[in-house]
Formats: sequence, C-alpha cells, structure tokens
Amino acid sequence: MKADFIRKVLRFNLGCTFVEGLLVVSKYIQTPSESDAAVLLGFSFLRLSILLALALVLVLTVYLFISSKRPAWWEVMPGKFVVQVFERPEMFWLLTPVLALLYFLVFSTDAYLGFMAGYRGRLLPILIWFVFVASQWLLSWLYMQTLDFHFLENFRLVLIPAGIAFLLIFVVIGFISASHIGLTADAVYWQKAGVPILFAQLVLMIAMAGMLHLFFTKFNIPDHKKIDLLIFIVLWVVAFTIWMGQPARPSYNSLKPAPPNFQSYPFGDAMRYDLVAQEFLIGKPIPADFLAKPLYSFFLSVLHLIAGQNFDGIIMLQVAVLAFIPSLMYLLTRNLGGRLSGIIAAFLIIVRELNAIQLSNVIQVSHVKLLLSDALAMGNMMLLIWLMVQWLEKPSSRRALPIAVGGAMGLLIILRGHPVLIAPVLFLIVFIYLRKNGFLLRDGLWKITVGLLLVMLPWFWHTYDLTGRWAFQDDTSSLRLDAFAQSYAASTDTGSASYGQFEAQVFQHVLTHPVEVARFVSAHYFHNIVFSYVFLPQSLQIESLRSYVNRLPFWGTWHGELDIESRFLMLIHSSVLALGFGAAWKKTKGLTFIPVILGAAYNLSVAVTRRSGWRFIQPADWVTLVFYAIGIIQFILMLSSLVKRSVDIQADQRVDVDGSAISVPSRQSYASVSLPFFFIAIALVMGHKAFPTSYLAKNSNEVIRMYLDASQQSSGLDSVKIGQFMQHEGATIIYGKVLYPVYFKSKDGALNHLFPNFAPKPYGRIVFYVIGSEPAGVILPIDSRPSILPDGADVIVLGCKTKDGNIDALAVVLSGEVPATYQRDPMPELTCPLPEPE
Repeated sequence: MKADFIRKVLRFNLGCTFVEGLLVVSKYIQTPSESDAAVLLGFSFLRLSILLALALVLVLTVYLFISSKRPAWWEVMPGKFVVQVFERPEMFWLLTPVLALLYFLVFSTDAYLGFMAGYRGRLLPILIWFVFVASQWLLSWLYMQTLDFHFLENFRLVLIPAGIAFLLIFVVIGFISASHIGLTADAVYWQKAGVPILFAQLVLMIAMAGMLHLFFTKFNIPDHKKIDLLIFIVLWVVAFTIWMGQPARPSYNSLKPAPPNFQSYPFGDAMRYDLVAQEFLIGKPIPADFLAKPLYSFFLSVLHLIAGQNFDGIIMLQVAVLAFIPSLMYLLTRNLGGRLSGIIAAFLIIVRELNAIQLSNVIQVSHVKLLLSDALAMGNMMLLIWLMVQWLEKPSSRRALPIAVGGAMGLLIILRGHPVLIAPVLFLIVFIYLRKNGFLLRDGLWKITVGLLLVMLPWFWHTYDLTGRWAFQDDTSSLRLDAFAQSYAASTDTGSASYGQFEAQVFQHVLTHPVEVARFVSAHYFHNIVFSYVFLPQSLQIESLRSYVNRLPFWGTWHGELDIESRFLMLIHSSVLALGFGAAWKKTKGLTFIPVILGAAYNLSVAVTRRSGWRFIQPADWVTLVFYAIGIIQFILMLSSLVKRSVDIQADQRVDVDGSAISVPSRQSYASVSLPFFFIAIALVMGHKAFPTSYLAKNSNEVIRMYLDASQQSSGLDSVKIGQFMQHEGATIIYGKVLYPVYFKSKDGALNHLFPNFAPKPYGRIVFYVIGSEPAGVILPIDSRPSILPDGADVIVLGCKTKDGNIDALAVVLSGEVPATYQRDPMPELTCPLPEPE
C-alpha cells in the first residue's frame, strides 16, 4: 500500500518538475540575448549552455517518469533507492539547507549578493524552479511521514485549539478588511507602525530554535530552576552587550553631540522627563501630572544620582536595567510554552530593540537608548502579566503574589496614567478564574487591592499635598487639558476651564455624540490590533532595515492594502500564532488568555485617549511575540517528531491543575512582595525631601549682587547699569542650574514646541535650560562657541523675557570653582526687547 503511494508521489513530483521546467525553458527562449553576444539562433553561448542543461534535466525527468510506470523498475537499484529516500530522514536534512541557500540567492538584494548579483539575474528562473522543486519534494516527504504516524491524533490537543484560534484570527482579519475599521485614518493621533522584524532575522531565529532543540534533546538538559536562572542571566548579558554595542543616531528625542560638552542631550519628550528628574534632585517634588511620566522621571533621577550629568553613563545604566526585559520575557513565555519558546521570545525582543536603535531618525522609534518611558512601560506590563500567570498557575500555594500583582498594576498607572482602565479587567480575570473557589477569590481580590493601595495611596496623598485636593492628578496642566481637548473632543471649546469643568464638557460630549466617540475609539483600537501584527515580517526580501521601511507602505500613507507577498505571509504568521495559542492552551489552559486579555485591555486604554500606533502600543504589542515564539517551537517539535517518527516529550509538557492544599504565607513572603512597591511609591512622592532645596527664590537685588561677585566686573556691567536695565518691562535676572548647554551655528537648531529656545536662528548662539526657582530656556547670541560651560554648573542669567517664556540673554555668568562670563558682543542698548543680532 505504501509502495503504491510512493510511486504516485514520485510521478506527481516528476510531472510537476517537468511542467515547471518547460516554463523555465520558455522563459529563456522568449528572452533573446544581446545581439553582439549571439552565436547561434540569436542566443549567446551562456544562454545556449543553460538551455542544453535544462533539456538534459527534462529528458532525465521524462525517462524517470516513464520508468516508474514499469513494475520491474522498482525491483532494481533506482527504484529501491527512491523507496529508501522516502523512508529515511537524510532527505529532510539535505533539502532543508538547500532551501535555505536558495532563499538567500533568490531573495537577497543586489547589495547583499555583491558580484554574484549579475549571475543571479541570469539564473533567476532556474533558481525559482529549484525552489519549487525542492519545496514540493520536501512537502511530499513530510506528508509520507504522516501516513502511519497518526500525526493528527498525536497532536490533536494542540491542533484543535489552534484551529479554533486560526478561525478567530481570520474572523478579525475579515472584519477589519470588510469594514476598514482600523484602516481608515482618524483625524487625531493616527500614528504609523512600530519597529519591524525582518524575515531574514526570523529565519535565523527559527534556525537557532532548531539547534537549541537538538542541543537540549541530545544532552538531556534538565528542567531545573538553576538552569532557568542561568538562562535568565545569559539573556541579560546578551541583551546588554548587543544593545550597548549598537550606536544610536541622533533623533527627535536625542540631540546631536555639539560643543561645548559634546554630549547627546535629551530633547523633546525626553527632555521634559529629564527636567523633572533633575528638579527632583534639587528638592522639587515630581508633578502630579502624567505628562511628566512620574515613575519614569523618578527612575531618571535615580540614574542621575549615580551617573551625575554624564548622559552616556545614564544611557548605559538605563540599558543595564532594561536589559532585564528579555529575561522577563523568557520567564513569562516559559510559563506558557516552555523553555525553548521563552528563549526565542527573548531573542525576538532583543532583535526588535536592536532594529529600533538602528532605525533612529529613519522612522518614529522609542528604544532603550532614548530617555523615553515606553521601554520601561513594556517591562512593567510584562512584569504584571508574568506575576498574574505565576499566581494563577498555583493560587493555593502562592497566596502572597496577588499583593505584587496589585503593586505592579499601581506602578504601571503611575508610569502612564491611562492604564488605570486596566485595573477593572484585572479584577474581572481573577473573578472568572477563581470563581469556583470562594476563599481564594476573596483572598486574591483583597490582596490585589492592598497591593494597589500600597502604591496609589501615597500617590493620592502626593496629589493632595501639591494641589490641596484628593485627585488622580493635578488639574493645572494647561498643556494636558489642551492636548486632551484636541484629541478627544476637538469640537469642545475648553478655554481656561478647570479640570472639573473640562471633565464635565468631555462627558457631555460623550453623551451628546456617542456614535462619534464609538467610531474613533473603535478605529484606534483596531488600528492598534493591526499594528500589533504588522511589525512581523511583511516581505521575504533580504534587505537593510532602511530599505525595508522605505519600500513598504506601513511607515507612510497606508490604507490597508496588501500585496500577494504580504497576504502569503499573513497566512503563515496567522498559522504560527494559532499554533502558539494551541500549544499554550494544551500546556496551561485558561492561563493562555491572560496576556491576550491584558494586552487587549492596554490597547483599549490607549484607544480611549484617541491614540494608536507606534510607541503608544509598544508596552503591549510584544504579546504577539509570546505566541509567535511558542508557535515556532511547536512547529519545530512537530517537524522533529515527523523526522524521528516519535512524539517529542517536550511537546507533551503541561501545567497540571493546582490541587495542592491552601498554604499560609509567612510574614517574610508578604514583606518581600509588598515592601519593594511601597518603598518605590514612598521614594517617588517624598524622595525629593532627601535633597536640600537648592536655588531658593531671591529678590533681584540679591541676584544682582551674586552676579557682580561672580563676574568680578568682567562683563562691563556695573550695579548702576544693571539697576537701570532692570527698570524696563520684561527685564529679568535669575540664577539656577544650567542644563543641556549647546552651541548652535547660524541656522542650526532643533524644533520642539516645548523648548523653542533650541529652534534654528539666523545667528550663532549658546542655548541651555535653567532650573531653579524660575526655570527658563536661555538664548545667548555669541560669535564663537564657549570654551567652558559645564552641564550642571551654577549660572546667573541677565536678559529679557520673551513671549514664549524664554530669556533672551545679555550676559551669562558661571559661578563656582571655575567662574566664566559670556555676553553679547557688541553689547546692544540696555532695553527690552533686545534686538536680534545682524
């Protein structure tokens, strides 16, 4: 029976090979050679040689096809060899590297192939033919292995939930495709795709997964916590080494190094967070305003406390902390899909972050080398989901963990604000999962509440201390009100409304325009879903990251259209994701839904604020990689089982239902899971008191005396001239700490509406920011760069206030150990406003 089937398979493949070969011959015949190279019938010598070789292959194919019809042929050496080939694993190990080589030759760009590109162009039809031939022979061989292996029965517990997941995925795809919800752009904060992973990188991950599987199987690596700890540490080392080894280009959130200090200072949103951190270290509290990303600003203050004003050192420390994210990804994915899945998921995170660093200033990115909160939020979200999985895996014996779950939820809220909408979802998951055990349900719910309050009560007290009212955040941030008004209820005129009035206006807008609100929330939500998938490879091409993002439409104007290649890859990716879900379901049952639900809840919390795409979903879009990594490993396990014709033991690993007796946690376990979160919250709201309050407010006469003492009359301005100048409207003199000093040549600068003093100007100037009792941006026009202006030095600035709140400086004096004076030259008339230099 099997022999007859082998004969049919052989003839089918030979027939396909012959037909495909005829198409290749036709292609070469229809494409004439250059006239000066023709030697016979208009063809060059190379073209004739190719046609002759193809003819010989086709003749041999026909001969084998005819011979296979004779029963006697199967009794002699060729026939016996064919039967042995279909029964031995050597065919798999031969065809797999052949296909890998063909993939490289066919899909590499000319830049990667170098001198081989010309030969590839001539031989491309043959190479594509070889791809089809090798693929169909490999698939035929794999199918033959399933005949008496009971493949579907052996993997039924994975394939059934995977099939259901596959159908659900395509229901979502069909809905988005038919309705265009998530594809039709909204007018507000409709951002582009995030950082992609290339197909060639994915192939390397699959190859690495296969080798790791062989290694773990051959040496029978035990499933032990010490091995997990070793892998955890190795992943941290790899992530830190790779990320630090990739230099980051200057971008919108990172200035190009410039004199006098040649440091890459933060800019844009990054400068906003760093300013809050720097003010924390001079005794100012962190604002109760989520635009400041309170937890991240506090994190930066800790880094400054260690590294001072050395921003290279601060970046290194940040990378050292964030390099634990892949290790945490390993722990989470290991819980859901096994050790190999965890390793692959961690490496996918490492590769994606490496791509983000390389794509700085090419597309919109947020990565571990920028002073932005997104990577920390990703780690926080990952920690929250891992703690949930850890706890609900064994709720009877891990009864202290819900406190940590609540604490992690509280930190995520303080980090970004909008994740407060996730908290009800968290409680709902617990209710559904533990509804059959009333004691564990009540115990878990109140402990999550305790953990949440450990973080949130200090925060509410902090808000009360700053504003005099118990509130979620400060209501005086006009920037926040304006931004939210423009994004959520653009038609609502907020004017100078207070937070409470504004809340009422927006609530009224929701009541009067529910369809419109539902429209843009659903649009942004499904847009987030689409872009939580689009970062997977959308092209088979082997090319540079810059070429990839410039060629594909997802980082430009995209309306949902996909080419044939992307549609083919959608089928592949959907299959892998579904397979990953099926494997996770077989191993963990209901725990599988935790990352899915919490990831969806995070995306919804973003969509409600009328935002989507790019770094807005970076803290949650990694959930896709969890199931993708599990799917890759499950595919390898199934493939390995076919090659070895035995079900791999690792494929059967699963988490048993927690049937252990309810334990009583010790005081030490409660302390270990609660105190870290409480200490972080207390340090955030009270830590500024540990530093002496610097740069207290002084009257102008005191600051003038400080100026004269520090300048030692080198500025040419005496107390009389300064006193007369201070009589003009807008004249000011301040002192404080200088930050981010940069010398810009004429027409150089950086644009950001928050820091207009850095904008390009038609003259050379030194710009910086001063923090203290009167924080302000400063512009001092000078012809040449300053010889010394250390970041963090004490400074006194004399000048005129501008409409945007900056100071157009007459003179800048550095006090301290190395005093220095810089002033306009020539000195203009001492009146405000000051004329721009010619």
